[in-house]
Amino acid sequence: MKKQLLILSTILATGAFAQQLPNTSFEDWTNQFFYEEPTGWATANPVILFDAEANISVTKSTDAHAGTYAARIESTAADFEGTGNPEIIPGIIFNGFIDFASGALVAGTPFNFRPDSFKGWAKYSPVSGDIWGVQATLSKWDPVLGVRNPIAEGFYASDASTSSYTSFEFDFNYDSEDFPDTITVFVFSSNPEAAQLGSILFVDDFSLDYTSSAGLNENSTDYFKAYPNPVTDELRLRSEIDETVQIYSANGKLVKTISISKGVEKVVSCNDLESGIYMIHRENGKIVKVTVNN
Repeated sequence: MKKQLLILSTILATGAFAQQLPNTSFEDWTNQFFYEEPTGWATANPVILFDAEANISVTKSTDAHAGTYAARIESTAADFEGTGNPEIIPGIIFNGFIDFASGALVAGTPFNFRPDSFKGWAKYSPVSGDIWGVQATLSKWDPVLGVRNPIAEGFYASDASTSSYTSFEFDFNYDSEDFPDTITVFVFSSNPEAAQLGSILFVDDFSLDYTSSAGLNENSTDYFKAYPNPVTDELRLRSEIDETVQIYSANGKLVKTISISKGVEKVVSCNDLESGIYMIHRENGKIVKVTVNN
């Protein structure tokens, strides 16, 4: 089973994709008949349930850093072969889903930003020096060679026992100047090669940080303007072509779709947006960063 989990990790890092990075606060959960899964994320729960006596590894918890819920991830054990010797299975979550019709693991979601770092909140109760970890990979599909090329990777691991939520952060290390088309994130409650039964991890409030603007492929103001920046009330957009732009939050959620007429200033209310960094995606593939202060 440990080998199967290592294979699972490899598939997660190279798999297909479905949507933007979802449900980073773990507030939304989907009923799967016998258990709930964090919406937009998949877990080892369906595999573990092949042993009817086993406990699932990922559950919804009201012990949250903020909001109502967090994800509780526990390393558990299951006896898949009925030998009486259950195998220890690290708890795992990844952004994606399992296609039960085909048996395929669909990991990763479309994403075309270049964030500087990944942040989140966690608390951990390890057993016997166990380690938890988060890995995020930005990648891009090469249709000519038929391979997925890594653009950047980042990783965080810790063996510290923490009784209250503690922030964590890791940088993305870029190997390419390209923009990715996919982000894949997976989280383990134990070392996959030496998992310890009963290690428990809580995670909540993931976010992506854009400290610099160099990685956002920002367009020239000769052809497009977004002002004032920062904006507190109304954002004004002006383009020299007719186009439709989409505004995304830093976590990749689409918040507005705006149609702009050539040479006509478009006024966009930002009163309904939370404070933070937003990306305006133009039809030509270029991106403008704006900051909302509400």
